[in-house]
Amino acid sequence: MAEAPASPIGVAGVDLQLRDELHRRVGRNVLQLQKIERAWKGLLLTCVVEGAVAEGAAGAARWSSTVLRMNMGDVVKALFEEVLTAEPRERPIKGDRSKGTARTRLTFEPAPDDAAAARAMQSRWQNLVEERNRLVHHFVERWQRASPEELQGALTELDEQQARADTVLAETQPLLKAAATQREELARYFQSEAGQHEVLVGLTFSSTMDRLCRIAASRARGDGWTYQTTAHGDLCRDDPDGVRLLKEAFGSDWLPHLLGAAADVFEVCDEPVPNGGPTARRFLYRLRSD
Repeated sequence: MAEAPASPIGVAGVDLQLRDELHRRVGRNVLQLQKIERAWKGLLLTCVVEGAVAEGAAGAARWSSTVLRMNMGDVVKALFEEVLTAEPRERPIKGDRSKGTARTRLTFEPAPDDAAAARAMQSRWQNLVEERNRLVHHFVERWQRASPEELQGALTELDEQQARADTVLAETQPLLKAAATQREELARYFQSEAGQHEVLVGLTFSSTMDRLCRIAASRARGDGWTYQTTAHGDLCRDDPDGVRLLKEAFGSDWLPHLLGAAADVFEVCDEPVPNGGPTARRFLYRLRSD
């Protein structure tokens, strides 16, 4: 008579009920960890939306697909770098930027007196990712030849892991709910007249940045610097409505404001005006080379 195949966990003589209970608790914990992973991805998708402007919903759907394919560790890393932080990391947007891209982001900034608690939460989340990996990839190997006494210890370990997962889920759910509420409020704002005006200013800001790059490339002096007055004149001639919007939003110093806001793209300087008196200065800018 053929010998029955060996169970993947345990050896002959191990109590079947004990082994079945171990399997049940493993499954319970895996499902709980999957629930947490879905909540984390939902939080990232609720707080960060990006895509090509021209693609509309299709671009946002591509970003959603990217997040859903991320592993658990990468999701936690993105959350604490871009959402659950006082200083979000500026991640480059992939794709053809000449087609225009947009990103919206909600952040949860820890209070200064809660910095230690925020670090502890980040540690709990990262540790849970490591626990998940060990459970999914190494659990069977670890307990393959365990005795009944050792399996009793494994049951206790699984219960403790579930408790830690419950704590993390309880931390995640209020954040997800708050993010969804803020997203709805933001959507209502951008549907209002004030919100639509802000979007128009933002789009004008972006298109003007592109024009400033082209002017710097085509109208520079021999040393690579371009007069800000040259850029101002070209912009007023080519896009007077856009200039009007920017002046309303940022005041008469709208051009220095734009150049200062894009310090990672442009350098600015000033120099004396020849024959202009001791205090006369003129202002220039150029594309950064680094």
